[in-house]
Formats: sequence, structure tokens, C-alpha cells
Amino acid sequence: KAIAAFERTLITTNSPFDRFLMGDKDAISARAKKGWALFQSKGCIGCHSGPNFTNSQFYKIQVPGSTDLGRYQVTKNEDDKFKFRVQTLRNVALTYPYFNNGSVWQLTDAIKIMSREMLKSETGDEEAKDIEAFLRTLTGEMPRFEYPVLP
Repeated sequence: KAIAAFERTLITTNSPFDRFLMGDKDAISARAKKGWALFQSKGCIGCHSGPNFTNSQFYKIQVPGSTDLGRYQVTKNEDDKFKFRVQTLRNVALTYPYFNNGSVWQLTDAIKIMSREMLKSETGDEEAKDIEAFLRTLTGEMPRFEYPVLP
């Protein structure tokens, strides 16, 4: 419950991409627009869709170097070995290191791994940078909190 409560505080608003979708064509760069087009054409949107860029489903992925058995550790169902929930891409530029084992520190590297492992497609450096530019537009304004003054 504590983790879920904390995660609710991470919801941001008014990201450049949200403004772009609402008609502000200058809210994101040309590179980010190219990255958005690649994100769609490569198939990333198949799992990273909807307002939070996740379908919340579990898929099998064995990140290089990871020994984490994923959902299997909870269900003990053999079919759940190496299955992980599709993470939201909102604020992904702020949530490094990436993957279940925290082994990847650069967003472009994570993009290349996901492309290869999940889409069976190679993504070159320039394409990864374009997609990264798009993903960075998903970072919104952090909520403001007022903490009570305690005696």
C-alpha cells in the first residue's frame, strides 16, 4: 500500500507531449516528432499505449544479465517465468536505472534493448536518439505537496 501511495505522487501533468496532442505543434521538437513516428511504426505503441503509455500486461523478457524470474516468483506458474509488467513511459527520463535489475543507465541503451528483445528489430543510434527525444516529452510537471506542520 505504501508503494502504491508513493507511485500516485509521481503522476505529472502538462507534459510537452500532452500539449502537442492538444494542438500546440511547437510543444515538441522536430526530433521528438520523428521519434514519435518511429515509436509508432516500430510497434512500441503495441504495449506502451493509452494515457500512461502502458497496457499493464505482463510479457516475457529476459534482460541480458538478469536472473530475476519475474512474475513466477509470485505465481509459481512456469508460464510466468521472466514475465514483467509493461511499465509506464510517463517520466521515463527520470526513472533510471532501467529494467528489473537496474543494469541500464542510458535511455538510448534501454530503447535498443527493448527493440531487440521485444520487437526483434535493431534500432540504430540515431533512431534511438529520436525515440529518446520523444520519450523525454512525456515528462510533465511534478505535483506540489504541502506537508503538515507537526508539533
